[in-house]
Amino acid sequence: MDNNTELKLYRVIPSYTEFLRDESLGGDLRVQMVKGKEARPFIGILTMCNGQNYCIPLTRIEGKEKLSGKGGTKRGAIDYSPIIINGVPKAGIQFSRMIPVPDNVLRELDVKDHKHDLKRQKDDKRLRREELEWIRQNRHDIINKAQTLYNAYISGMQFKRRDDCLNFPQLETLCKDYERIHVPQHHDQGKR
Repeated sequence: MDNNTELKLYRVIPSYTEFLRDESLGGDLRVQMVKGKEARPFIGILTMCNGQNYCIPLTRIEGKEKLSGKGGTKRGAIDYSPIIINGVPKAGIQFSRMIPVPDNVLRELDVKDHKHDLKRQKDDKRLRREELEWIRQNRHDIINKAQTLYNAYISGMQFKRRDDCLNFPQLETLCKDYERIHVPQHHDQGKR
């Protein structure tokens, strides 16, 4: 993926997020937990930082945040952008919780309606299509914000909410470990 590609929504497989959360491997429990949360998978936007694919998670704005409009108060934050649809904050993009990802853990999210979909599925897909439209309209800002946060963190720069960021270099190491373990090696059998 390069940053000139049209943005899409992806689901990250739960076994990968659990791998990144495994503290015995040097993981971080702040990586979004999805095990046992089939209704709340890790859904995000794919971008690239320093040559590494990253998936930036979306989060829903619920309850009091939606009613109070609090979801929109983080607009200028380096680590967060609200997704505002028809003047109402519906979701957010959590840059501080973006994770490095190998291609084999990503599944493109199906946002098309199908005749067998239940009402809830149709409602969720409608919201995802609205989010995706907003994301595509704000593509350059999203990519810039991800790279700005990543570079600020890597450089050691101090900024508000730095402590809320995942440790990107540590997770990149785990990502490479995951690829070594879970991606089959293709050997040229003609050479020995």
